[in-house]
Amino acid sequence: MKILHNLFLIFIIVVLVTSQSTPIIGVVSQPSTSKLKRFGNQFIASSIVKWVSQSGAKVVPIKYDIKEADLITLLDQIDGVVIPGGSLPVPSENKLEAYPLYQTVKTITQATIDKNTKGEHFPVFAISESMSMVLMAYEQTLQKAVASEQLATDRKEDTNKKKEQTGGVLAKSETFIYPIGKSALNKLSKKIVFESGAPESKMFGGVSPLLITKLNEHKSWAHFYGKQSITTDNFYQMKSVWDDFNILMTLPTNKKSKVVDPINDEPGDTDNNPNPTKKFPYNMISIVAAIEGNDVPILGTLWHPAHSAWEWGKKQSSVCREYECIKVTQVMSSNFVQQARKHASQKSELYPNLNSGSQKLQSIAEVKKFYTYKFDASFFESYIFEVNPSWNKEDSTFLDFFMLLLSFLGLGTTIWLFFVGFKWMFQSKSNQNSGKLLKEI
Repeated sequence: MKILHNLFLIFIIVVLVTSQSTPIIGVVSQPSTSKLKRFGNQFIASSIVKWVSQSGAKVVPIKYDIKEADLITLLDQIDGVVIPGGSLPVPSENKLEAYPLYQTVKTITQATIDKNTKGEHFPVFAISESMSMVLMAYEQTLQKAVASEQLATDRKEDTNKKKEQTGGVLAKSETFIYPIGKSALNKLSKKIVFESGAPESKMFGGVSPLLITKLNEHKSWAHFYGKQSITTDNFYQMKSVWDDFNILMTLPTNKKSKVVDPINDEPGDTDNNPNPTKKFPYNMISIVAAIEGNDVPILGTLWHPAHSAWEWGKKQSSVCREYECIKVTQVMSSNFVQQARKHASQKSELYPNLNSGSQKLQSIAEVKKFYTYKFDASFFESYIFEVNPSWNKEDSTFLDFFMLLLSFLGLGTTIWLFFVGFKWMFQSKSNQNSGKLLKEI
């Protein structure tokens, strides 16, 4: 009887474990840098895939220039999205609508807001410049929704009153703020600071306070590159973002904030505060290094959490490999995938007609992978889309052989080998010709 009881318990445990849905995470590709275009037009860094996969998620690729209708259909089949970044060409304000990657980011952001309104927990994790673009897309989307609501409810009289109160100009919070600025991140102290709400956040939940204290004292442990970022001043000028997001980490600068705290300053300065109900915690400008939505499950970091454990390129020579750094990035991955699991468990109820639609999704394993560290020091290996034909031929060619030598030996050694080889060929040919002349004589 005891044996049957134990077998029954084992059966229940197996059923519970196998019934848990594996979350499917979509990872958005990036346009190839000039150095990576020799491989193909767009790529996904392998480190991002490993960072997501280590917590038990299945990864599917999302092309950054995917059609909007196809993207919306795909988002219904997956459980979350990671939008990588790193030296991306972030568009200027007048070129936003023409930039395919930003349009994809905007569609994903809009879908996340819509799904969250319907009760779906659909998480998005944005990295580096993509974090800035997500915040910008969120602000634009919310402002557009507010404008549509005002138009539908015919609030023209209220708008006119506001114009009269502000001298004929709408308040800052009602005009779009292009928040992305250029800042030399490499020249900053890099002493990243956890803010007070970080330990209890969805991103860092489970990280011990002692570990956070150690990292706050660490001179440089988070890896940055790129020049585009959002400062705390610009963050507070985006009303929807300020209301709906918390700053979890910052990167201090030595510049004084231009935004006035109405609680500590003169009453006449209150107009500089876009949201008088919320106090400004900064006197100096800081770079926003990590954010988290209060209700909408949007997370973001300006630094690269996958690099400590999974990147070994030249640019990552200074990346922190210590236990504390690795542990934090692992917890972040686990927390994000756990949020995606919530959606995976909801999906069968939310989309009963989906059936096996997720099986039609392209696996990341179907995308060709190349070692790219010899050509672009940013990423050790990358998944490449729309592969350049010269890198995709089964028959070996001279170009393939040259590129293979180049990837392993470097440019200088490869050129030297070819120089020695050609020199030897010409010498042997001249020796053969001199031998023929001697025979004729």
